Amino acid sequence: MKKIRKPGTHRSTEEKYRKIREFARSILLPSLQGIFGSSLSLDEITPSALAQAETWPSMYARLRAGVLQPGWVWRKELARFRKRPRRIELSIWFEGNLCGLALGRISDACVVASIHYLEGRPQNHPLSGQIALLATRYLEVVAVAIRARHVSLESPVPGLIAHYKELGFVHEVHKKGHIARLIKRVEAV
Repeated sequence: MKKIRKPGTHRSTEEKYRKIREFARSILLPSLQGIFGSSLSLDEITPSALAQAETWPSMYARLRAGVLQPGWVWRKELARFRKRPRRIELSIWFEGNLCGLALGRISDACVVASIHYLEGRPQNHPLSGQIALLATRYLEVVAVAIRARHVSLESPVPGLIAHYKELGFVHEVHKKGHIARLIKRVEAV
């Protein structure tokens, strides 16, 4: 049976979580700029971000053989996730160039905030190797703002699991013989 929503509920919930995402970016950005410089910026996933991300598949083609190319299309995934007001949405920029994207959601009970899609620009950029750190730090700030107890990385790429564990995502949840998610307990910031 489908839930019946009161008129305006979706719109007000969307606005509430948009403000939470904006708050998390504004809280996190000054400390990150202290580390990476003032050319770093954080935003929602904008049309400009999508346009730059659409060039990434051709970059993978020019890289060495064996480089893992994600099997999703950001525009399609964003449209799907934007149907849900309680979402994680982040674009990471340096000097006007898109360096990374993250997309996820917040559980219905606001207990877990998770990243489902995470990708760094395939070619070298000033933030190479730092996109997961930046995105998960943002995820943690959102989680603290909503009083979530855990953050998670869904369907982690096997080759990156050790890196994610270095970031504190040490609890493994297994499904069908593989790691379905990595979880980190949220500590107040």
